[in-house]
Amino acid sequence: MKTKTLQSAILGILAWMTLNASATTLTEAQKPSADAFKSMRYGLFTTVTYTLTITPDGQKSYASLDEFANGFDVNAYADAVQSMGVEYVFFTAWHFAMYSLGPNAALEKWLPGHTSKRDLIGEVADALNQRGIKLVIYAHPNDGHDLKPEEQEKIGYLKALKKGVPPIPKFNDFINEVYAELVGRYANKPNVIGFWLDSWHANGDRLDMPRLRNTILTAMPRAILLSNRYIPEFIDFYSLETYYTNGPAGDINNLIARNENQSTVFCGYWWCRSLKETSPYSAETLFKFTVLNACTGAPGGMSWAVSPAADGKTWTGNTLEVMQKLGAYIQPIRASLCGVAASPNWQVPDKSNFSASPGYGATRSLDGKKDYLHVLKAPQGKSLEVTLPKACDKCGAKPASFKSATLLKNGHPVKMEKTEQALRFTLAESDTWDPLDTVIVLELETGAQ
Repeated sequence: MKTKTLQSAILGILAWMTLNASATTLTEAQKPSADAFKSMRYGLFTTVTYTLTITPDGQKSYASLDEFANGFDVNAYADAVQSMGVEYVFFTAWHFAMYSLGPNAALEKWLPGHTSKRDLIGEVADALNQRGIKLVIYAHPNDGHDLKPEEQEKIGYLKALKKGVPPIPKFNDFINEVYAELVGRYANKPNVIGFWLDSWHANGDRLDMPRLRNTILTAMPRAILLSNRYIPEFIDFYSLETYYTNGPAGDINNLIARNENQSTVFCGYWWCRSLKETSPYSAETLFKFTVLNACTGAPGGMSWAVSPAADGKTWTGNTLEVMQKLGAYIQPIRASLCGVAASPNWQVPDKSNFSASPGYGATRSLDGKKDYLHVLKAPQGKSLEVTLPKACDKCGAKPASFKSATLLKNGHPVKMEKTEQALRFTLAESDTWDPLDTVIVLELETGAQ
């Protein structure tokens, strides 16, 4: 009997390991959400967290989770986000100790007092939707380490002593019930495109990720999954959390371009912990880097991490003004930066900084008819030479050729000449290079790469 039991256990573990190793791909239902995220290059990462986010007077003095949630001004927050000009927002459902900013019957059943009566998540989704902004809901599926010992015992949370151990049945029952409720509640919000799963791969392998992925996609078939822990069998898009503090304050070369989505703290911390911190980075620096990073082709591009106080309308230092100014810089070139495809021409290399880049890069219109050449380092004189477009070895396409070149800002023609080594672009006598970003619209020849 013991032998059969041992064999059954071994077979169960092997079956789980096989499932863990099986690859997943985007379903047809997921593709519209994935395409929407791939075309975005500018977002905001907001962390609003009970017990961590401060009040406008700099305290953490809330009587209850309900008081915390009820004090958030959704419209003021959404107006501020809209003034930044972002395409999408990451917004927390819960973080520290799984205090949910909205009703969740399953979470309340397992952990009474961990849900707010006000559906702050849903209200934020609706307010952002009214302003044409997409939403990815952040939630931490493996946040048991922040719970009290008696709460950990109640949900079956155990810290792993080693990796490669089977999932914990009780904890996975708990987390799947909670996520089924979370995802199902917001599945019909038209601007919600997915969920951001923080550190799901921590705690050994105690989280049954195939089961959780299935739970999420069953409740919302079109949802995409993002995470700072990327295993392509379970996560659709890698989303890095990055900090840059090694170089001089405000130096653009502290910022590293990536060909994957990244969220970067540029002032303070993920949640609002002080109202006195001032951004070392200027709006001009953030603008140049947002454009540079977009030219890597990264899905979702840059998501700048800055969050309001518990009232939803008070922001750290000058961060709101910096983000609003960044949005104002983006507005005139929005067609070339937001809602665009990756161009195979002049891609900025992964993990490069501003100084190491050639100072130009390109994006492409979604219809494939135009490349937008972004010139971020203004040359001396009227002319700029860029490397010739190359053939696509993977797809077999010929090097791109262009019918015309014009300035995005005024439609003026730009002279285009091809040499053996380069393409030379020359501005008209009345035009000058923009010190931040000169965008040249290149109309592709029919059938070009």
